[in-house]
Amino acid sequence: MKQVTFIVHRAEEGGYWAEAEGLSISTQGETLDELDYMIRDAVACYFFDELEEMPQEICWRFAESPVAA
Repeated sequence: MKQVTFIVHRAEEGGYWAEAEGLSISTQGETLDELDYMIRDAVACYFFDELEEMPQEICWRFAESPVAA
């Protein structure tokens, strides 16, 4: 696997949460810096036993927020 993409959402209670596309990885953080750390940690944990499958690149995509009319 060369790349994994995370969809980043704003949490209603504050902070952010993210989920990987096509993989069962999700995590959360109070700030974007914390979320970045948590995403990298979650990916490392997920691929712990399969290091050859560890993605070389982690991408983020922000989920669209609803706009009040």
